[in-house]
Amino acid sequence: MATLIPALIPLGLELIDFIASIVHPKVVAASATGTTGTGPVLLADVFAATMGDLAKAHAAGMITGTLPDDATVKVIIQSVYTALKLSGVLSAASPALQAGGAQPIALKSGQSILISAV
Repeated sequence: MATLIPALIPLGLELIDFIASIVHPKVVAASATGTTGTGPVLLADVFAATMGDLAKAHAAGMITGTLPDDATVKVIIQSVYTALKLSGVLSAASPALQAGGAQPIALKSGQSILISAV
């Protein structure tokens, strides 16, 4: 987690919230259909659509400065997916949206999770 904080702090909460608001419906739609693939394929689909929307928002002046790098956007996508999964918005049958060798997990009441980039 300590490696993620420096990557996300320069973005600012408003930009992180903006990206999460773009990602949320894309994750729900990709997980609901599951027809384009699983895991890394769904991540790639959501990532490509998100980056396209971010580029459009940047061109329209809704985002000033530089766009966040790919790794940062992928962390936000994974965070949104994890939050939706843990909150029950995504069913247990939804394909796992994961990067690389990540594995889906289930938490019980009182447990916590630490997500770190490697």
